[in-house]
Amino acid sequence: MAIEIRPAVPEDAALYNRFFRELLNQTRFMMLSADEYRRSDQEMQIVFRKFAEHDNHLFLLSMDEAGVTGFLSVAGGAAKKNWGNGYVAMGLLRRSQGQGIGAALFEHAEQWAAVAGLWRLELTVMADNQPAQCLYRKRGFEVDGVKRRSLRMDGCWIDELLMSKLIEVRSSS
Repeated sequence: MAIEIRPAVPEDAALYNRFFRELLNQTRFMMLSADEYRRSDQEMQIVFRKFAEHDNHLFLLSMDEAGVTGFLSVAGGAAKKNWGNGYVAMGLLRRSQGQGIGAALFEHAEQWAAVAGLWRLELTVMADNQPAQCLYRKRGFEVDGVKRRSLRMDGCWIDELLMSKLIEVRSSS
């Protein structure tokens, strides 16, 4: 099965929303639950346009013949001091896990970040999400700290790990 990784465009909104709802029904590790996600296709088109307008934002999709299989977004800072600090979010459908797609999404994002001038990528991950932590560590992310009792789910407290990777900025020429 051939996988394509590319930046999202507004025309992907309906496909992405279908994918994201499926993803939310498959995992508890995303911030939103399936019943909380209410973004319309038109709203997602706006999100994709806004990401494309910012030099320090990227929204990648992994696609196969059935549609979207995963995403990775990077949102750089809004101020001069944190412009090059990109916050990462990602998710993969179960059927796409363990195939190197997550690593490929990160490879694309890291290459883009180095040329775009970002100097740091960071993310948070639930402390009990071992598969994601394994991927992030393989990609060179390190734990910066623990956000204790950061989330509450099903009556239980969940810690999050703050992880980051420093990027060596390179020239686009």
